Amino acid sequence: MEEINIWCHLLEFAIFQKQLDIFKVEEWKSEDFASLRELLQDFIPHIRWFQISGTDFWYKIKPFKKVLPKELYDDILGYSIDKSIQPKSFTILQKRQKALNLSRKRVDYDEMYMRAKLSRKVRHLLFE
Repeated sequence: MEEINIWCHLLEFAIFQKQLDIFKVEEWKSEDFASLRELLQDFIPHIRWFQISGTDFWYKIKPFKKVLPKELYDDILGYSIDKSIQPKSFTILQKRQKALNLSRKRVDYDEMYMRAKLSRKVRHLLFE
């Protein structure tokens, strides 16, 4: 899953929990942003902000900048403009490892059966 999708899902969760109208962000009060910030604060350090494109930043993060710590927002903004600008207050986390797609692995049941059978024989020889 891409980092921007993680952010969007977390944001949707928080907005739903606080019963806010996503289509009227410009009408939210500072208390609304503060309550979202409080709800999301434990998740924010785990998002790889610096792997998010400038376009996604502009449309999907910027409208909610009051939810993020100011230092983080400034770091993301600077990095999205120029990748050589290193964040001052947050560490750039490594890319997530892709999940293993087991559907691409062919399971050889005959081989598994033979290994299990051999394993039973070895256990029998060693422990009986």
